[in-house]
Amino acid sequence: QEETMGVRSGPVRSVLRRGRRILVLDFTYLDAAGRRQRYRRDARAETRAGANAEAKRLMDLAARTGSPEPRAGVPTLATFVEETFRPVFLPRFRPGTQARYEGLLRQTLLPRLGRSRLDAITTVAVLRFAADERARGVDPRGAGNLLRTIVRCAHEAGVLAELPRLPTFRQPGKLPEAPSLDEVATLLDAARGWIRVAVALTVFAGLRQGEVRALQVGDVDFDAHELHVLRAWSEGELLLPKGDKQRHIPVAPELEVILREAVRAKLPKAFVVVNRNGKVPSRQAVLSALKATQEAAGLPARSFHLLRHFFCSHLLVRGANVEAVRQLAGHSKLGTTARYVHATTADARAAIACLKGK
Repeated sequence: QEETMGVRSGPVRSVLRRGRRILVLDFTYLDAAGRRQRYRRDARAETRAGANAEAKRLMDLAARTGSPEPRAGVPTLATFVEETFRPVFLPRFRPGTQARYEGLLRQTLLPRLGRSRLDAITTVAVLRFAADERARGVDPRGAGNLLRTIVRCAHEAGVLAELPRLPTFRQPGKLPEAPSLDEVATLLDAARGWIRVAVALTVFAGLRQGEVRALQVGDVDFDAHELHVLRAWSEGELLLPKGDKQRHIPVAPELEVILREAVRAKLPKAFVVVNRNGKVPSRQAVLSALKATQEAAGLPARSFHLLRHFFCSHLLVRGANVEAVRQLAGHSKLGTTARYVHATTADARAAIACLKGK
C-alpha cells in the first residue's frame, strides 16, 4: 500500500510505500490536442534535487512535443539532419555559419557518423571520433562542436529525452602570433588600392572582414571622427554585425587620411571598399589580394583575422582598458577579448623580468 499523503515540492512528491520513502514525479501537461493530462511515475533519481531536474526535463519535453515520453524509435544522425536539423534549426544561424556547418556535415559528420542513432552518440563515441580525426591529421574541433549542437537540437525537438554530456572541443591555449608593428607598417606601405583601405580598417579600427566590405560612405562621420559599424556581409547577405552588436569606433588619424581618399566623390550609400569595377570584393578576393601583397612585400602569410588580432593586442600592450577594447572589437564577453590578446615572446620575457630585483 502507498500512503497518499506526502511532502510535495513542485512536480515531485515524497510518498511512503511499504515503509520506505519514494520520490514520485507528478505533474500535469497539455497533450498535442490541447487536453490537460496527468503524468505520474517513480523518479529515477534518488535525491529530491535530481528528481526535480528529471521532472523539469520531462515537463519541458511535454511543452515542446505534447508528451513527456520520448518518441519511439530514435532516428539516425543522417535522418535527423535531413528531416529536422536542416529545415528547422539550421536557418537560425548566420549564412556564413550555415555554409560552414553544411561543409562539415557533407565532408565529415554524415560520412563518418550518419548511420549512428542519436542515442548512440555518447561521450565515448565522440572521443573515439575525435581520436580518429586526429589520426587522419584533421582538427576535430569544428565537427565535434557541431555534433554537440545537433544533439542539443535533438533534445530541444523532443527526439532525445535526456541531453547527454558530450565533450567540448576548445581553442588550444597556445598564444597565436599576431603581426608585429613593423610588419603592419610594411604591409600598409606595400598595399595599393582597395586592399590598403581594407587592411587599414582592420588594423586601425578592428573591423571584421565582413564589416569592412559592408562599410558605406555614410557610416564615416568625419566631423565626429567616428566610424559606425552597422552591418556585415555574410555569404552574400547584408546582416547586423556578429552578435547583432552595432558599434561606434573613433577614427585614428592614420585611418582618416586613407578614408578621405577612399570616399572621395562617392555617394553616402556607396560602399567604401570597392574594386576597379565599383563592386564590393568577395571574401576570397580579399584573401587573395592580401596574400599577393604579403608575398610582394616579402612578409609571412597572415590571415585577415590576424590583422584584427593585431588591433586588439596592440591596444592592450599600449595600456588600453580591456573593457574598452572589448567594446571596440564588438565582443559579447570579456573572455573573448582575452582570448584574442596576443603576447609576444618578448612581452612575456619582459613581464617575467619585472619579478627580478633592481
